[in-house]
Amino acid sequence: MFTLKDELFYIDYLKFRVRWIRDMSKSTTYSISQLKLPYTLFWLVLEGKLELMIHEEKRQVSTGDIVIFPPNTMFSLLPQQEEQPIRYLSLCGDLKIGNLDLVTVYDLPFISHIASSTGLSKLISVWGTALEAFEQLGELINGDKPRSEADTPHTHLIRTDISMQFLGMQGWLYQWLQHFLSVMGEQLPVEPLRFEERVMKVCQFIQHHIGSPLCLQDLADHVYLSPGYLSHLFLQSLGMPPMEYVRQMRIQTAKTMLMDSSYTIKEIAEKVGYEEQSQLSRAFRQAEGISPVQYRQSIQASITM
Repeated sequence: MFTLKDELFYIDYLKFRVRWIRDMSKSTTYSISQLKLPYTLFWLVLEGKLELMIHEEKRQVSTGDIVIFPPNTMFSLLPQQEEQPIRYLSLCGDLKIGNLDLVTVYDLPFISHIASSTGLSKLISVWGTALEAFEQLGELINGDKPRSEADTPHTHLIRTDISMQFLGMQGWLYQWLQHFLSVMGEQLPVEPLRFEERVMKVCQFIQHHIGSPLCLQDLADHVYLSPGYLSHLFLQSLGMPPMEYVRQMRIQTAKTMLMDSSYTIKEIAEKVGYEEQSQLSRAFRQAEGISPVQYRQSIQASITM
């Protein structure tokens, strides 16, 4: 008889955290200026035609098309010339194998058409149910709650009703993922993906210590390797040296905080491992071409996607 053991890869490494699920109806004049999200964004077009700019390349999508924006993809939605309104389902979240984005690992295309009407209907149905569960969770979290003595700034209250609704929503999300991968079947790799376990452990270590000073020797010591051999494994697995991965993770974590939190730039700098705010600002501008303040403003102005 089969037993699911702790050491199996899938238990710790497959992660799915949703940021929003929406059913979007927009006029033809609706547009989104140039934007890069720190999360993966999925659209399923239900009505109308959309004209997009993805990495400065113009692309057109229509009913039955799935659009996938991996993290940090530059895109714009252009105003439409046609009179027909547009409607699409939207899901934004972290979908990862370990610390690696699943869409990037699978090298999925930006745009795919769902040819199977049965597959499309099933995906729309599950997407709608997940949306309903997500909205019910939002109502519970945002609803009026009586404050208690225990409800202090440094105390988390665990409400059973919210926990139950969250678990139900997560169940629908994984069903959504199952149906999504099913309709994307021809785009998925035939051979199983291979991961270097020591690289994955170092990536996890970096994530958990992103606010601390990190050096190559620390990372190598964590998996009992020499710095040179760890660098070789990183280049082989991820195409970059370990300390370049650290730099990218600091910027990526800063971007999620700029989007999701009200922390000041100084507080974010400290939380992602920079001693001074100016160090974060300089590194952020080098990576993104704009300042952290400008990035936060652009994200908040374009959040209705």
